Amino acid sequence: MDRGRLSENMTPKNMVPNAEKAFRKLRIIQTLLSLLVLALAATLKVVVILYLQGKNDQLERAKVSNTALKLQNQILAQRFSERYIVYGAYLYYFSCGNMSWNDAEQYCVSRGSHLTSVTSSGEQVSDVLGCPGSGRQRGQ
Repeated sequence: MDRGRLSENMTPKNMVPNAEKAFRKLRIIQTLLSLLVLALAATLKVVVILYLQGKNDQLERAKVSNTALKLQNQILAQRFSERYIVYGAYLYYFSCGNMSWNDAEQYCVSRGSHLTSVTSSGEQVSDVLGCPGSGRQRGQ
């Protein structure tokens, strides 16, 4: 009798429900994996959006900083043009203040320069600056 029962369980008719159960399990696993992939894709999308918003904020801060730097550059360029003149390969600093020769030389040396001597009429531009008197110091 046991052999008959055993052979009844192994018939193709009984194997179909087992195959259907296995197929259902595979479909459930496939569906769960698909949902997991969708959840991961949505999470990735959120992360990318947040990352790009952060980059956008950085870009806005950089634009503001750039505008401030441009303004500072304009101010410095204006100040630079008021006190410095390029002649040949040299950059001259003009001061309308009065100092002794030694103090003027120390001032120039403290800025990595030295007092210079005007040796040509092309270098003689102090009249353009409007400095009174002849006690003009120039750093080269």
